[in-house]
Amino acid sequence: MSCSHNVTALVNYVAKKIYIKSIKSRKPILIGCLVFVVLTIVTQLLTYHRYLHNRDQVLQKVNQEADFVRDKLKGALSFSLSATKTLAFLVEEYGVPQDFNGIAREILEANEYVDALELTSEGVITHVYPLEGNESVIGYNILNDSSTRKEALRALEKKHLYFAGPLTLRQGGQAVIGRLPIFKDDKFLGFSVVLVKLSTLLKASGIDSLQNRSFLYQLSKVNPSTGEEQFFLPASIPHEKSSVATVVVPDGEWKLYVMQRDKEVVFFDVLGFALLGVILSATAGVFAGYLIRQPQRLNELVKEKTSQWTAEKNLSESIINSMPGVFYLCDRNGNYIRWNKNLELVSGYTADEIKTMHPLDFFRGNDVQKIKDKIEQVFENKRGEITAFFVTKDMKKIPYYFNGRRVDFKGVEYLIGVGIDISDRMETEVKLRERTEEIQRLRAHLEKIQEEERTRISREIHDELGQQLTCLKMDTAWIGKKISSEEKMIHQKLSSMLSVIDDTVKSVRRISSELRPGILDDLGLIPALEWQSQEFEKRTGIKSNYKSYVKDLNPTSDMSTNIFRVYQEALTNVARHAQATSVETTLAEIDDHVILTIKDNGRGIDKAEASVKESLGLVGMRERALLFQGQLTIEGQSQKGTIVTLKIPLLKINQI
Repeated sequence: MSCSHNVTALVNYVAKKIYIKSIKSRKPILIGCLVFVVLTIVTQLLTYHRYLHNRDQVLQKVNQEADFVRDKLKGALSFSLSATKTLAFLVEEYGVPQDFNGIAREILEANEYVDALELTSEGVITHVYPLEGNESVIGYNILNDSSTRKEALRALEKKHLYFAGPLTLRQGGQAVIGRLPIFKDDKFLGFSVVLVKLSTLLKASGIDSLQNRSFLYQLSKVNPSTGEEQFFLPASIPHEKSSVATVVVPDGEWKLYVMQRDKEVVFFDVLGFALLGVILSATAGVFAGYLIRQPQRLNELVKEKTSQWTAEKNLSESIINSMPGVFYLCDRNGNYIRWNKNLELVSGYTADEIKTMHPLDFFRGNDVQKIKDKIEQVFENKRGEITAFFVTKDMKKIPYYFNGRRVDFKGVEYLIGVGIDISDRMETEVKLRERTEEIQRLRAHLEKIQEEERTRISREIHDELGQQLTCLKMDTAWIGKKISSEEKMIHQKLSSMLSVIDDTVKSVRRISSELRPGILDDLGLIPALEWQSQEFEKRTGIKSNYKSYVKDLNPTSDMSTNIFRVYQEALTNVARHAQATSVETTLAEIDDHVILTIKDNGRGIDKAEASVKESLGLVGMRERALLFQGQLTIEGQSQKGTIVTLKIPLLKINQI
């Protein structure tokens, strides 16, 4: 609006100057040229501003498309992360599955954007599913091939999933290969590998240059061997990249370029506007020379030109209506001053209805107070943002992200902002939560199976092998009694055998108790924790002080097992890393929670060690806590020790 006023004032000023000079000099050609030059400058300035606006609008759309495609690309790659982690977990815990094809088939059915799974022994590919069409890769060593070695070592260095390629496969075609290193006891076993065909990845991310009429895409990556940027899609990147959006996809160190397909539309729009300005300026110059001879018509001509420039006000309307999402401008009293067509289309209300509405009329329930508080915050702090459900005229609830700012115009404060529909983002978040819950249920199931197997093996070792050793000891003792006392060497040998049998019996009992302490099933959790403390002190020499302030605690076998394993892992970490001389353990009931605290006087764990994701022991402890809605915290100070706290809701124990 201010731009239009300035242009009008400039035209009036020029008109007055023309009128005065025409009276004095009567030089119509000079005056006409002056009018042409001034108006040409004005129109070309407006053309330049129009060009900047169109360029920013195009770049905004291109950036939005680039972010959208990157998110879809990362979402598609998340299936690969899930598949590799599942396969790697099975290999780390149980070794290479005998029924690899069956397990791989189930993993592929649960991850739609994965085309094949592979396992390597160190760098040699030993298993692949599906095998049909991929037989040629069996026995192929990726660490010996210069075309695959660097990116394989990159995955080994990062110690998490890293995507190589797109590469030309030995079995034909192009694909992206994700490799997750598998470690057990800090020893590198091999890679858990996913293979995603390039066509599958492009389809999952929506990159299809032939079908999308608005944008062109290009995917590139720096070749690790040549160091040059390599492109994989047919679109070409222009030398001038001002209208090209570039985003980085970190999982594979790719670059994604997005550009508008029809650049000529913007060019011809600005060119047409520039030509129109030149024509308008030339026409005004001719008329100025003509009007010098007709002073009485000068004012009418100025008014006519002013009305033409007033039409530029409509440009702001087109800008507002072209914005993504909903646009709104309201005062402190909640009266709508301006809005775009999207607000009418999304809400279902007409323009006349919106004029009489308050911003709070578009919300229901708790969102009303939240929006009211946020509006007050914007007027106080000049800016604010919030996520809430926008309610349409037909009572449909749509999740929206709102961003608002306070603007001052002629002494009056207004709130200006935009709202973006985030339905797709929320749907993605729901799917991620469901996927996380599925993984947690799978882990709980695997933990239960593992404990059952430990219990079975422990009983078989204790009962069968223990009984057999006892019988062997009795038979050896019987033989010693039957042999005459003169056979000293035989008696010495039998005595040595009895000693070995006694040591073997002790080893059987120790292994059996480590697999599944019988006291946990016979006497319960509290005595089992005390027994574990005593065994820890005997085995490591680290003084262990255990105190229980809970007299009656009867959780289920699964919960007892999980709590016991968390305690066992905590003590193992003390023995391996803490360099401690004593450990204090307390079990107490505080504020409707059962709290198990393990405190040592060792070197102390720092925040980086406590939060590292590669520490499978700490990850396992946290996962076990989550199985029964518990909370595990780890705090440490340098040279002052570490405190591990397991907090379990008492209500959860009683419900179970």
